[in-house]
Amino acid sequence: MVESLTDAKAALRADMLQRRRSESQSDVESVSQDILLRLEEMSVWRTAEVVHTYASALPGEIDTIPLMEWCLENNRTVVVPVVNNERKTLTHCELKSLGALKRTSFGLLEPEGNDQEQWYGGDYDVVITPGLAFDRCGRRLGMGGGYYDRFFAETAGVRIALASDWQIVDAVPTGPHDQPVNIIVTESQIVQVHYSKHAPK
Repeated sequence: MVESLTDAKAALRADMLQRRRSESQSDVESVSQDILLRLEEMSVWRTAEVVHTYASALPGEIDTIPLMEWCLENNRTVVVPVVNNERKTLTHCELKSLGALKRTSFGLLEPEGNDQEQWYGGDYDVVITPGLAFDRCGRRLGMGGGYYDRFFAETAGVRIALASDWQIVDAVPTGPHDQPVNIIVTESQIVQVHYSKHAPK
C-alpha cells in the first residue's frame, strides 16, 4: 500500500511539474493577476492582519510577489518560510521589504543574513500555500518533502492554495500525515473545501 501511494504521488507529481514548466511566463502572469483579484474579494483575506506566504520563484508557479507587495503597502504583517534542508523543517521570518528576498542555491527566494528576523508573534490569519495539485476535498500534492504538512500540524490559520484551473484534479492521493487546505483560489473560481479523508469515487 505504501509503495502504491508513493508511486501514485510520484506519477501525478511528474505530470504536474511537466505541465507547470511548460506554462509561458505571460500566461502565468495573467492567471496570477486574475487570482489576486479574486483573493482580494474574500473577507478572510481583507481582514487578515498576519499573512504567511511563500515567495514564488519556481518556473510556472503562481506569482505571490504582487500580493506580498500589497500586504506591505497596506500595513499587513508578512511572514515567509525559510527552508532548513538538513532538518526538513521550515523556519518563519517576518519580511519587511521585498528587497530582503534573495535567491538561494535551491532556486527559492528567502530572506538571508540580517534579514532573517524570526517570527514569534503567534499564529497566522492566512497561510498562502504552495502545491502542484489539489482536489475539491482540499487534498494537496506538494513537492514531496513534507515541509508544509509538518508546519500545518503545528499551526492555525486559514490555508489558501493559489492554483491554475488545470491544477485541480479529480483526486489527489494522500496518506495519514498529509494536511489539507481550506480554500483553493484559481483564475475562474473560489473552491470552499469540504474535507474528506476518502478520495471521491
